[in-house]
Amino acid sequence: MSPLAATASQGDWHEADRDVAAVDAALVAAFRNDDVFAFESLYRLHHRYVEMLARRIIIDPHRAEDIAQEAFLRLVRQLLSHDGEIRVRAWLHRTTTNLAIDEHRRLRTMQHYQEQQMALAIEDPTLPLYSETWTAQAGTLVQMQNDAYSSIASGQKPLSYLSEVVKDWKSQGGDQSRKEFQQSLEKCKT
Repeated sequence: MSPLAATASQGDWHEADRDVAAVDAALVAAFRNDDVFAFESLYRLHHRYVEMLARRIIIDPHRAEDIAQEAFLRLVRQLLSHDGEIRVRAWLHRTTTNLAIDEHRRLRTMQHYQEQQMALAIEDPTLPLYSETWTAQAGTLVQMQNDAYSSIASGQKPLSYLSEVVKDWKSQGGDQSRKEFQQSLEKCKT
């Protein structure tokens, strides 16, 4: 609870609000007259409120802190770009709420996308298996594939180049890895 609210009696709430608004207006005017410390005072007055507001919507305290910082950055832009009167607490409330809701939607959309992708994912059948050759040569073999795909896709090499790469891939460890994976699979079945 703010010091103004704590000292106000039940019937004096409107007067306490007017006092906070007057302090905000004075700090805004000072900030617009190049007093950086005035903004620091605005920040100290409202930061806790803004962060708690964000945490009501976004449970993660780190994301809520990021949202609070973004709200204050936007407040600076607003104060520097517009000369009109501003009710700081109301403006921060609206901006923070909108930022937090946007973040919540973004996270929900990302989670939904990841769930859809997991449903479509194909499990790698070699995960529980072991190949000593693959362990030693996987980086080289995968790079060989990727380089070939890039060369073909960029038009540097014709599609027929792929059969040449497959032969090299098999001779440099691909075939041996397949045999070892196959033997490992046979051991798992028994």
